[in-house]
Amino acid sequence: MHTLVNHLTIKPDSDWAEIARRFDSMGEMARNGHPDVLQAQLVRTGPDAAVMVASFTDEEAMKTFSSTVAGPWFGENLREYLAGPADRRTGEMLAGFVR
Repeated sequence: MHTLVNHLTIKPDSDWAEIARRFDSMGEMARNGHPDVLQAQLVRTGPDAAVMVASFTDEEAMKTFSSTVAGPWFGENLREYLAGPADRRTGEMLAGFVR
C-alpha cells in the first residue's frame, strides 16, 4: 500500500466549506471509478493550512491516479485556494489500517 501526503497552505479568507465540497466531489469520483484508491482525507490543520492524505493499493496506482486524475482535477478545482505549492510526500505504508 502506498500513501500520498500533501501539506497545503490555504489563502486567507478561503471558503473552507467550498473546499470541502469540492474535495468530496473528487472523492465520489474516486470511489466510483478508481478501486485502487483506498481512502482520501482532507484535514484542516490550522487557519491557513490543510493536509491531504490518500492511500492506494500500490505505488503504480498512486502514480497513475495522481498524474491522470488528481493532478488535473486539483488544478481545476483547488488551485485558486492555494497560497503556494503543495509540500508533497509519498511512501509505502509500514503500519496502520484502512477499512
